[in-house]
Amino acid sequence: MSNRKHTSRISITGVGMAYTSMFNDTSFSDIQIKFKASSNVLYVHRNILAFHSEVLKAMFLSPMQESLSNVVNIEDDDEELFIIMIKSFYTGMIEINEQKMASLAELADKYRCKNLENKCFEYLAESMNESNCLSCLFLNVEDNQRFNDLREAAYRFIGLQFNTLSHSSTFLLLDFDKVSFILSREDLLVDSEDRILEFVITWVEVDLQDRLQFVNTMFQECVRLHYVSTKCLYFLFEKKYIKENIDLLRIVTEASLVKHSIQDNVFETPTIKYQKPRECATHVFESILLNAEQQLQLSRWYAEDNTGRRKWILCYRASRDGYEARNFHTFCDKRGETITVIKSRVEGSNDENGYLFGGYTSKSWDSPNNEEYIYDDKAWLYSLTNPTNHRPIKLRVHANKFAICNHVNFGPRYGDGSNSFDGRDVCIQNNCGARNDNYSNPGKSYTLPSGYHFNSTAAKRFFTGQEKFVVNDMEVFYSQRLS
Repeated sequence: MSNRKHTSRISITGVGMAYTSMFNDTSFSDIQIKFKASSNVLYVHRNILAFHSEVLKAMFLSPMQESLSNVVNIEDDDEELFIIMIKSFYTGMIEINEQKMASLAELADKYRCKNLENKCFEYLAESMNESNCLSCLFLNVEDNQRFNDLREAAYRFIGLQFNTLSHSSTFLLLDFDKVSFILSREDLLVDSEDRILEFVITWVEVDLQDRLQFVNTMFQECVRLHYVSTKCLYFLFEKKYIKENIDLLRIVTEASLVKHSIQDNVFETPTIKYQKPRECATHVFESILLNAEQQLQLSRWYAEDNTGRRKWILCYRASRDGYEARNFHTFCDKRGETITVIKSRVEGSNDENGYLFGGYTSKSWDSPNNEEYIYDDKAWLYSLTNPTNHRPIKLRVHANKFAICNHVNFGPRYGDGSNSFDGRDVCIQNNCGARNDNYSNPGKSYTLPSGYHFNSTAAKRFFTGQEKFVVNDMEVFYSQRLS
């Protein structure tokens, strides 16, 4: 008979609640945190603070006088952020305005609260947006891999959103090193090289006295002058600081001559080094459903996972080519990667203001007589407009082997439909413009927006506001690689 002793682990409910109740409770507190600015006092516990903060632990272990005291005086730190930081030690939760997350990361770094700092970095990276991306570049924290990853995520986001961000006053405050790094990246997406030149001129003229010294370098290394329009090049000749600088005038003159197809060796030693065309966002879709910003948004989402320039060519439009499945397959099969755009309509309504959503697949549509699931780890769904006014969002595939489903009698279908009770993420039926049984139930094979749950009414209605809908119109685009 075995005499081995077995160790069991049994969870006890209420432990988390107990820690939460200890926060700012005077009953058993052995440390007081006093804030100089407000005279407020926070009642906390030495062991908990020492466990989460290397700085506070070192303070408590120090032979200095303050280690013997039960009072920690906070003079310079933001009181609200400090309380949020300490409270997170007890609750395991961060309750904070999104705009202050970067500042909380700095405070966590100052007190060497690595777990909290990493959580802040993770949140900032996952929720990167136009409001916080620039603040991620200015974080006053110790240089480490987590911060480097966050900074790279910020630079990548800025590259994808350059057309919008470059108009902001905050963006114009970036120093030369950051600006030149952004403009030199291969993942920078712009409508044209003219936009780069326009930004450089604006950035320089914000502080001409200090920034004029960088113009020569920026013209040669950041702006690809060979691809700037003639109109913009002529605009440079009107700038006094260019006309009065022989080096700058030479660069602009050379670019203008090359633009007019005059031989490249006009100058014995060319000033401008040749650079290949920038990987610009090609957002010209021959679409009657998408406006220019929506076209650019699809290009940005595509560029997050793909390199190289693409031209998107319309192969199918339901209102032109027919709403039946056979029409879809006639024009869309074996096209390779495609972007599908769907506009919904309420049954019985002539309202043209439907909602825009759809999907991308890197694989081809096809017409088998039996259902055929296609593996695609690059597929995604998206929503451009929706009834809850949720921002445009990209929903990545997570069940790769069910990314799309081909069948001769159906239009585009995304996701696993093996369970008839919950259906697919998106299903477009035959004769989709007349039938009210097209549906969506995202979350089974594709991700859901934060706060939504698979198979819930809210999830089913996320794209169109209805559990079943009529297709007002649908467009499918295939890609053509540009040199």
